[in-house]
Amino acid sequence: MDSVKLDLGVNNIDDEGMQLLTKLVSRMSSLKCLSLGDNRSVTPSGWQALTGYLRNPNFSLRELRLDENDINDDTVVAFAKALKHNKTLKILNLYKELDSDFDDDEDGGDVITERGWEAVSSLLCNKTTIMDTYNSNHMLQELGNYHDEMNLPNDLVSHLEMNTNEDKIEVARQKILQTHFSTEYDTASNIQKMLDMDLVMLPSAIAWIGRTLPISWEGTQVSGLSTMFNLMRRVPDLFDSSPQQMNPPAAKRKR
Repeated sequence: MDSVKLDLGVNNIDDEGMQLLTKLVSRMSSLKCLSLGDNRSVTPSGWQALTGYLRNPNFSLRELRLDENDINDDTVVAFAKALKHNKTLKILNLYKELDSDFDDDEDGGDVITERGWEAVSSLLCNKTTIMDTYNSNHMLQELGNYHDEMNLPNDLVSHLEMNTNEDKIEVARQKILQTHFSTEYDTASNIQKMLDMDLVMLPSAIAWIGRTLPISWEGTQVSGLSTMFNLMRRVPDLFDSSPQQMNPPAAKRKR
């Protein structure tokens, strides 16, 4: 069987049952969709059992539906850490309908707040370094119907939409341009990092930044032309077409 869907929604699963379930599904290499919606007997301790499953090298899920459960920030942070290197999960449904008189303090902490969403945002686009951004999760695309009802961070919504594109190399490139070379960030410092590369690598890096978007690209897009312009203004000799003597390939450009 190429694809398996397991629906255990509204089954009164408790923490012990969740631990047994994760052991079971860890052996199901063809499982593509797991639905555990509305099992509110599971506590944060029970949901923590899922994190080992999310790290499993045989993990093949494309959809994990946990809607209408009592999931808090600590659980979401643990999920985000477990999904750091995941290449298959597209949907992690964490939606929970809130009462109109919802009070964060009275709910016992069983809700997702800014801290939890920031962990997911960092999962999708780690802004620490250019390589951290490149190695972020470019697969996760949906968190449930939160776009209309919850105040998700703007960049989180943008990164979710960006991940819907199939060209993951281009997704990584767009996140790098948006995060490290837009006017909001220290572009001069990051351009200097490029200039510190070995000369044999620099042409490829320049071409990678300046390449055109694929026709199939949808949604948010950032052009690399402004970065190319800043690079050319910083070191015009790089774009001089006249013959000139080059330093040995292993040499690095001085500041």
